[in-house]
Amino acid sequence: MQVDAQSLIKVLGKQLFGRVVAVNELVMVHLDGLALVVRIANLNTLDESAREETLSYHCYRGLVAPDTTLYLTEGKQIRCLGCDDVTRCCRSRPSGDRSRAVIDVLTRDGEVFPVKRKLLRPCINLTQAVRSDVPSVTIDVDTLVFDRVLIYLEAGAAGQPVPDYAVHLLGDLLHAGEALGLLSLQDYCRAKLGRLDSRIQLRSFEEVKAHNAAGQCWLILDGMVLDVTRWLPEHPGGATIIPKQSLNLDCARFFEVYHSSRESFLYLREFYVGEVHPGDVAAVPCKERPSPEFLAQLRGYRRFRMQPPDEDSLVKAFKSF
Repeated sequence: MQVDAQSLIKVLGKQLFGRVVAVNELVMVHLDGLALVVRIANLNTLDESAREETLSYHCYRGLVAPDTTLYLTEGKQIRCLGCDDVTRCCRSRPSGDRSRAVIDVLTRDGEVFPVKRKLLRPCINLTQAVRSDVPSVTIDVDTLVFDRVLIYLEAGAAGQPVPDYAVHLLGDLLHAGEALGLLSLQDYCRAKLGRLDSRIQLRSFEEVKAHNAAGQCWLILDGMVLDVTRWLPEHPGGATIIPKQSLNLDCARFFEVYHSSRESFLYLREFYVGEVHPGDVAAVPCKERPSPEFLAQLRGYRRFRMQPPDEDSLVKAFKSF
């Protein structure tokens, strides 16, 4: 059976005009004596460019307005006709490639989540997939748990309070945090379970050097202590360059030189294990001081820190070497 697509989309547009429609809603349309069932497959209230920039964008319902564009799809083959105005003439749907900003996350039980790559930045174990052009990544987390992880990530990205998850959900969320390398989620779960260790604390310079001597990779960056051991394999050249140039000193200048973009600032919270003890700040060598502009930008990402850097002690430390 064949129907005229232009006629169908005009009738559908007039029928839906002024209504709120939802994804997967079924609509009965009468055309030329036939009763047709149309399924609402997808909705967007933002244009493509706006969707690219919005991390936590989800659209499941919307109002059909005069400027709504309707697209008609038959099965998996797009033979679509669209209409800029639901009462005007139709045109072909513009084709477009899959957005580079989105990656498909395949859960352990076979579900697929299209997720903005930016939203997954805090997940250290997904760094390689997020930064590359691979279209998908598989995780050892099931669907329901990953859905809660996304809610947690979206709250953090939006600067909103994290969800108050019930205690019986925390075990699975903790496992998810470990599988994804999402340290902040691990801390959240352990805190609610009453098992938060003293991971974030004041660190002596001797303690930092001891960890490095034991084969780990602890860095000092503007007074912050960062444990990047588990991230070295994900960092381009990190397994050789970082241990060779940045151990047992303040690496702020090296960080500035090797990271032209400030995207790396977003990862700091996931590696943060505390601050250099104030009494040891002056003992930390600094081969070259970073630029004031870099320090100002770096210190803009300070909400997760135990305490702000002490300007006087840091200046003394930089001037001592």
